[in-house]
Amino acid sequence: MNIKKILILIILFILLNSFIFSDENKHIYSLKEENYLGLKNSFRIKTKTFELLVPTEIGPRILHFSKLGKSNLFKVLNDQIEKKDSSNWINFGGHRLWRAPEDKVLTYSPENSKVNFEKFQNFIRISKIDSVNSLLKEIEIYPLTDDSIKILHKLTNLSKIKTKVSAWALTVFPLEGKVILPFSKRGTHPENLLASDSIHLWAYTDLSNPIFSFYKEFILMQKKENSILPQKIGVGGEVGFVAYILDDQVFVKSFKIFPHLAYPDKNSRVEIFINKKFVELESLSPLKILNENETISHTEIWHLFELEKNNISDEEIYKFVLEKMKN
Repeated sequence: MNIKKILILIILFILLNSFIFSDENKHIYSLKEENYLGLKNSFRIKTKTFELLVPTEIGPRILHFSKLGKSNLFKVLNDQIEKKDSSNWINFGGHRLWRAPEDKVLTYSPENSKVNFEKFQNFIRISKIDSVNSLLKEIEIYPLTDDSIKILHKLTNLSKIKTKVSAWALTVFPLEGKVILPFSKRGTHPENLLASDSIHLWAYTDLSNPIFSFYKEFILMQKKENSILPQKIGVGGEVGFVAYILDDQVFVKSFKIFPHLAYPDKNSRVEIFINKKFVELESLSPLKILNENETISHTEIWHLFELEKNNISDEEIYKFVLEKMKN
Protein backbone atom coordinates (compact mmCIF):
# COMPACT_ATOMS: atom_id res chain seq x y z
CA MET A 1 0.00 0.00 0.00
CA ASN A 2 1.44 3.39 -1.00
CA ILE A 3 1.72 6.44 1.24
CA LYS A 4 -1.20 8.23 -0.47
CA LYS A 5 -3.64 5.41 0.32
CA ILE A 6 -2.41 5.23 3.91
CA LEU A 7 -2.99 8.98 4.35
CA ILE A 8 -6.51 8.67 2.90
CA LEU A 9 -7.34 5.83 5.33
CA ILE A 10 -5.98 7.85 8.28
CA ILE A 11 -8.09 10.87 7.29
CA LEU A 12 -11.21 8.71 6.92
CA PHE A 13 -10.56 7.12 10.32
CA ILE A 14 -10.21 10.55 11.98
CA LEU A 15 -13.40 11.86 10.32
CA LEU A 16 -15.37 8.76 11.28
CA ASN A 17 -14.29 8.94 14.91
CA SER A 18 -14.97 12.66 14.97
CA PHE A 19 -18.53 11.98 13.77
CA ILE A 20 -19.09 9.26 16.34
CA PHE A 21 -17.72 11.41 19.16
CA SER A 22 -19.92 14.32 18.09
CA ASP A 23 -22.99 12.10 17.95
CA GLU A 24 -22.29 10.61 21.37
CA ASN A 25 -22.13 14.06 22.90
CA LYS A 26 -25.61 15.01 21.75
CA HIS A 27 -28.29 14.78 24.42
CA ILE A 28 -30.73 11.94 23.86
CA TYR A 29 -33.58 14.08 25.15
CA SER A 30 -34.90 17.62 24.79
CA LEU A 31 -35.91 20.08 27.51
CA LYS A 32 -38.51 22.83 27.62
CA GLU A 33 -39.06 25.03 30.64
CA GLU A 34 -42.69 25.83 31.48
CA ASN A 35 -45.16 26.84 34.15
CA TYR A 36 -46.99 23.63 35.09
CA LEU A 37 -50.15 24.04 37.19
CA GLY A 38 -48.67 27.16 38.75
CA LEU A 39 -45.29 25.50 39.38
CA LYS A 40 -42.75 27.81 37.76
CA ASN A 41 -39.43 26.59 36.35
CA SER A 42 -40.76 23.10 35.62
CA PHE A 43 -39.09 21.09 32.86
CA ARG A 44 -40.80 18.99 30.21
CA ILE A 45 -38.44 16.22 29.14
CA LYS A 46 -38.96 14.56 25.76
CA THR A 47 -37.19 11.45 24.56
CA LYS A 48 -37.72 9.62 21.29
CA THR A 49 -40.83 7.99 22.73
CA PHE A 50 -41.81 9.55 26.07
CA GLU A 51 -42.39 12.83 27.78
CA LEU A 52 -42.01 13.57 31.48
CA LEU A 53 -42.58 16.67 33.60
CA VAL A 54 -40.30 17.53 36.50
CA PRO A 55 -41.06 20.48 38.82
CA THR A 56 -38.29 22.35 40.63
CA GLU A 57 -40.45 24.21 43.18
CA ILE A 58 -41.48 20.94 44.89
CA GLY A 59 -40.17 17.40 45.01
CA PRO A 60 -38.10 15.67 43.93
CA ARG A 61 -41.01 14.37 41.85
CA ILE A 62 -41.99 13.37 38.33
CA LEU A 63 -45.51 14.69 37.73
CA HIS A 64 -46.11 13.58 34.13
CA PHE A 65 -45.33 10.41 32.21
CA SER A 66 -46.79 9.44 28.85
CA LYS A 67 -46.04 8.59 25.26
CA LEU A 68 -45.23 11.71 23.22
CA GLY A 69 -48.29 13.89 22.79
CA LYS A 70 -50.50 11.64 24.93
CA SER A 71 -52.34 12.55 28.13
CA ASN A 72 -50.65 12.08 31.50
CA LEU A 73 -50.88 8.54 32.86
CA PHE A 74 -49.97 9.67 36.39
CA LYS A 75 -52.47 11.09 38.84
CA VAL A 76 -51.66 14.69 39.83
CA LEU A 77 -53.53 16.10 42.83
CA ASN A 78 -54.16 19.63 41.61
CA ASP A 79 -55.90 20.72 44.80
CA GLN A 80 -52.82 19.70 46.78
CA ILE A 81 -50.45 21.60 44.50
CA GLU A 82 -52.39 24.72 45.43
CA LYS A 83 -51.18 24.10 49.01
CA LYS A 84 -47.52 23.85 48.00
CA ASP A 85 -46.45 26.55 50.47
CA SER A 86 -47.61 24.49 53.44
CA SER A 87 -44.93 23.45 55.92
CA ASN A 88 -46.49 19.96 56.14
CA TRP A 89 -45.86 17.05 53.81
CA ILE A 90 -48.35 16.99 50.93
CA ASN A 91 -48.96 14.26 48.39
CA PHE A 92 -48.85 16.13 45.08
CA GLY A 93 -49.21 12.91 43.06
CA GLY A 94 -46.93 11.62 40.32
CA HIS A 95 -43.76 9.74 41.27
CA ARG A 96 -41.65 10.33 44.37
CA LEU A 97 -38.83 8.88 46.48
CA TRP A 98 -39.37 8.12 50.17
CA ARG A 99 -37.43 6.45 52.94
CA ALA A 100 -38.75 3.27 54.50
CA PRO A 101 -39.75 1.85 56.96
CA GLU A 102 -42.71 4.22 57.13
CA ASP A 103 -42.64 6.60 60.08
CA LYS A 104 -45.13 9.37 60.91
CA VAL A 105 -42.32 11.92 61.24
CA LEU A 106 -39.26 10.68 59.34
CA THR A 107 -41.06 9.52 56.21
CA TYR A 108 -43.35 12.54 55.86
CA SER A 109 -40.66 15.13 55.22
CA PRO A 110 -42.03 18.27 53.48
CA GLU A 111 -41.28 18.65 49.76
CA ASN A 112 -42.08 22.34 49.37
CA SER A 113 -38.55 23.67 48.86
CA LYS A 114 -36.53 24.07 45.67
CA VAL A 115 -35.19 20.99 43.88
CA ASN A 116 -31.76 20.84 42.25
CA PHE A 117 -32.08 20.06 38.52
CA GLU A 118 -29.02 18.78 36.62
CA LYS A 119 -28.78 17.74 32.99
CA PHE A 120 -26.15 15.36 31.66
CA GLN A 121 -25.55 13.79 28.28
CA ASN A 122 -27.51 10.61 28.89
CA PHE A 123 -29.64 11.37 31.91
CA ILE A 124 -31.25 13.98 34.14
CA ARG A 125 -30.89 14.19 37.91
CA ILE A 126 -33.27 15.85 40.36
CA SER A 127 -32.20 16.03 43.99
CA LYS A 128 -32.71 17.69 47.34
CA ILE A 129 -31.51 17.27 50.91
CA ASP A 130 -34.21 15.93 53.21
CA SER A 131 -33.54 18.05 56.28
CA VAL A 132 -35.69 15.89 58.57
CA ASN A 133 -33.60 12.78 57.88
CA SER A 134 -30.28 14.34 56.76
CA LEU A 135 -30.68 12.29 53.59
CA LEU A 136 -29.79 13.38 50.08
CA LYS A 137 -32.63 12.24 47.82
CA GLU A 138 -31.79 11.77 44.14
CA ILE A 139 -33.87 10.59 41.19
CA GLU A 140 -32.08 10.02 37.89
CA ILE A 141 -33.95 9.59 34.59
CA TYR A 142 -32.27 7.53 31.84
CA PRO A 143 -33.95 7.05 28.44
CA LEU A 144 -33.47 3.46 27.27
CA THR A 145 -35.47 1.88 24.42
CA ASP A 146 -38.58 2.85 22.49
CA ASP A 147 -40.82 1.44 25.23
CA SER A 148 -38.78 1.77 28.42
CA ILE A 149 -37.02 4.27 30.65
CA LYS A 150 -34.79 3.76 33.71
CA ILE A 151 -35.46 5.56 36.97
CA LEU A 152 -32.62 5.35 39.49
CA HIS A 153 -33.35 6.31 43.11
CA LYS A 154 -30.63 7.13 45.65
CA LEU A 155 -30.59 7.92 49.37
CA THR A 156 -27.31 9.18 50.85
CA ASN A 157 -26.81 9.62 54.59
CA LEU A 158 -25.34 13.06 55.29
CA SER A 159 -25.42 12.61 59.06
CA LYS A 160 -22.65 11.29 61.29
CA ILE A 161 -25.31 9.06 62.88
CA LYS A 162 -25.95 5.68 61.28
CA THR A 163 -29.41 5.17 59.82
CA LYS A 164 -31.21 2.05 58.60
CA VAL A 165 -33.29 2.76 55.50
CA SER A 166 -34.76 1.40 52.31
CA ALA A 167 -35.20 3.42 49.12
CA TRP A 168 -38.93 3.48 48.46
CA ALA A 169 -40.25 4.40 44.98
CA LEU A 170 -43.95 5.35 44.86
CA THR A 171 -46.04 6.15 41.78
CA VAL A 172 -49.57 7.56 41.93
CA PHE A 173 -52.18 6.62 39.29
CA PRO A 174 -55.87 7.40 38.68
CA LEU A 175 -58.32 5.39 40.77
CA GLU A 176 -60.13 4.18 37.64
CA GLY A 177 -57.34 1.78 36.64
CA LYS A 178 -56.51 -1.76 37.74
CA VAL A 179 -53.35 -3.34 39.14
CA ILE A 180 -51.91 -6.78 38.41
CA LEU A 181 -49.61 -8.38 40.98
CA PRO A 182 -48.18 -11.49 39.33
CA PHE A 183 -47.27 -14.73 41.08
CA SER A 184 -44.22 -16.78 40.16
CA LYS A 185 -44.71 -19.70 37.79
CA ARG A 186 -47.28 -22.14 39.16
CA GLY A 187 -46.40 -25.78 39.82
CA THR A 188 -47.82 -29.06 41.08
CA HIS A 189 -47.79 -31.25 44.17
CA PRO A 190 -45.74 -33.18 45.20
CA GLU A 191 -43.14 -31.80 42.79
CA ASN A 192 -43.15 -28.33 44.39
CA LEU A 193 -43.00 -28.68 48.16
CA LEU A 194 -41.67 -25.23 49.15
CA ALA A 195 -43.46 -21.88 49.23
CA SER A 196 -43.06 -19.82 46.04
CA ASP A 197 -44.68 -16.45 46.86
CA SER A 198 -45.50 -14.25 49.85
CA ILE A 199 -48.39 -11.89 50.64
CA HIS A 200 -48.26 -9.29 53.43
CA LEU A 201 -51.20 -7.51 55.03
CA TRP A 202 -51.71 -4.32 57.02
CA ALA A 203 -54.09 -4.11 59.97
CA TYR A 204 -56.62 -2.28 57.79
CA THR A 205 -56.32 -4.75 54.88
CA ASP A 206 -59.57 -6.67 54.28
CA LEU A 207 -59.19 -9.48 51.74
CA SER A 208 -62.98 -9.85 51.59
CA ASN A 209 -63.12 -6.34 50.10
CA PRO A 210 -64.30 -6.50 46.46
CA ILE A 211 -61.23 -4.61 45.24
CA PHE A 212 -59.30 -7.91 45.51
CA SER A 213 -59.70 -10.60 42.82
CA PHE A 214 -57.55 -13.70 43.12
CA TYR A 215 -56.56 -15.60 39.98
CA LYS A 216 -54.32 -18.60 39.59
CA GLU A 217 -51.38 -16.55 38.29
CA PHE A 218 -51.96 -13.09 39.78
CA ILE A 219 -53.88 -10.84 42.14
CA LEU A 220 -55.97 -8.09 40.55
CA MET A 221 -56.86 -4.93 42.48
CA GLN A 222 -59.53 -2.52 41.24
CA LYS A 223 -61.93 -0.16 42.98
CA LYS A 224 -65.55 -1.33 42.96
CA GLU A 225 -68.73 0.55 43.85
CA ASN A 226 -68.98 -1.02 47.31
CA SER A 227 -65.25 -0.85 48.09
CA ILE A 228 -64.19 0.15 51.59
CA LEU A 229 -61.05 2.26 51.32
CA PRO A 230 -58.16 2.61 52.05
CA GLN A 231 -56.64 -0.83 51.43
CA LYS A 232 -53.04 -2.01 51.15
CA ILE A 233 -51.26 -5.23 50.29
CA GLY A 234 -47.61 -6.21 49.93
CA VAL A 235 -46.03 -9.10 48.05
CA GLY A 236 -42.60 -10.60 47.68
CA GLY A 237 -42.35 -9.46 44.07
CA GLU A 238 -40.77 -12.73 43.01
CA VAL A 239 -41.62 -12.15 39.34
CA GLY A 240 -39.90 -8.75 39.34
CA PHE A 241 -42.65 -6.52 37.97
CA VAL A 242 -46.07 -5.02 38.68
CA ALA A 243 -48.55 -3.59 36.15
CA TYR A 244 -51.18 -0.84 36.08
CA ILE A 245 -53.83 -0.77 33.33
CA LEU A 246 -56.00 2.20 32.37
CA ASP A 247 -58.11 1.83 29.21
CA ASP A 248 -55.63 0.61 26.56
CA GLN A 249 -52.53 1.89 28.42
CA VAL A 250 -50.38 -0.67 30.27
CA PHE A 251 -47.71 0.71 32.59
CA VAL A 252 -45.23 -1.82 33.98
CA LYS A 253 -42.51 -1.12 36.53
CA SER A 254 -39.86 -3.81 36.74
CA PHE A 255 -37.08 -4.15 39.30
CA LYS A 256 -34.45 -6.54 40.58
CA ILE A 257 -35.05 -8.36 43.86
CA PHE A 258 -32.48 -9.67 46.34
CA PRO A 259 -34.08 -12.72 48.00
CA HIS A 260 -31.41 -13.12 50.68
CA LEU A 261 -31.59 -9.52 51.94
CA ALA A 262 -34.09 -8.04 54.38
CA TYR A 263 -36.81 -5.63 53.19
CA PRO A 264 -39.28 -3.48 55.14
CA ASP A 265 -42.82 -4.64 55.98
CA LYS A 266 -42.07 -8.35 56.49
CA ASN A 267 -40.01 -8.48 53.28
CA SER A 268 -42.48 -6.70 51.02
CA ARG A 269 -40.72 -5.75 47.80
CA VAL A 270 -43.88 -4.47 46.14
CA GLU A 271 -46.77 -2.68 47.84
CA ILE A 272 -50.09 -1.42 46.48
CA PHE A 273 -52.10 1.25 48.29
CA ILE A 274 -55.59 2.39 47.28
CA ASN A 275 -57.60 5.18 48.86
CA LYS A 276 -60.54 7.30 47.70
CA LYS A 277 -58.36 9.45 45.43
CA PHE A 278 -55.76 7.24 43.76
CA VAL A 279 -53.90 3.96 43.33
CA GLU A 280 -50.24 3.81 44.33
CA LEU A 281 -47.66 1.34 42.98
CA GLU A 282 -44.65 1.05 45.26
CA SER A 283 -41.38 -0.89 45.01
CA LEU A 284 -38.59 -0.97 47.57
CA SER A 285 -34.89 -1.66 47.92
CA PRO A 286 -33.45 -3.91 50.65
CA LEU A 287 -32.84 -2.36 54.04
CA LYS A 288 -29.32 -1.09 54.63
CA ILE A 289 -27.51 0.58 57.52
CA LEU A 290 -25.90 3.71 56.08
CA ASN A 291 -22.83 5.26 57.65
CA GLU A 292 -22.04 8.89 56.92
CA ASN A 293 -21.88 9.55 53.14
CA GLU A 294 -22.97 6.02 52.28
CA THR A 295 -25.67 5.52 49.63
CA ILE A 296 -28.39 3.01 48.92
CA SER A 297 -29.92 2.86 45.44
CA HIS A 298 -32.96 1.30 43.84
CA THR A 299 -33.69 1.02 40.11
CA GLU A 300 -37.04 0.77 38.37
CA ILE A 301 -37.49 0.24 34.64
CA TRP A 302 -40.69 1.83 33.37
CA HIS A 303 -42.43 0.28 30.37
CA LEU A 304 -45.50 1.63 28.60
CA PHE A 305 -47.46 -0.55 26.20
CA GLU A 306 -50.79 -0.28 24.41
CA LEU A 307 -53.33 -3.09 24.37
CA GLU A 308 -54.08 -4.24 20.87
CA LYS A 309 -57.83 -4.45 21.57
CA ASN A 310 -60.30 -3.31 24.21
CA ASN A 311 -62.71 -5.30 26.36
CA ILE A 312 -60.40 -8.26 26.90
CA SER A 313 -60.38 -10.37 30.04
CA ASP A 314 -58.03 -9.89 32.98
CA GLU A 315 -56.36 -13.19 32.08
CA GLU A 316 -55.72 -11.95 28.54
CA ILE A 317 -54.27 -8.70 29.87
CA TYR A 318 -51.94 -10.67 32.14
CA LYS A 319 -50.79 -12.85 29.23
CA PHE A 320 -50.18 -9.70 27.16
CA VAL A 321 -48.02 -8.19 29.92
CA LEU A 322 -46.16 -11.44 30.55
CA GLU A 323 -45.34 -11.80 26.86
CA LYS A 324 -44.11 -8.21 26.64
CA MET A 325 -41.86 -8.68 29.67
CA LYS A 326 -40.32 -11.83 28.16
CA ASN A 327 -39.11 -9.86 25.14
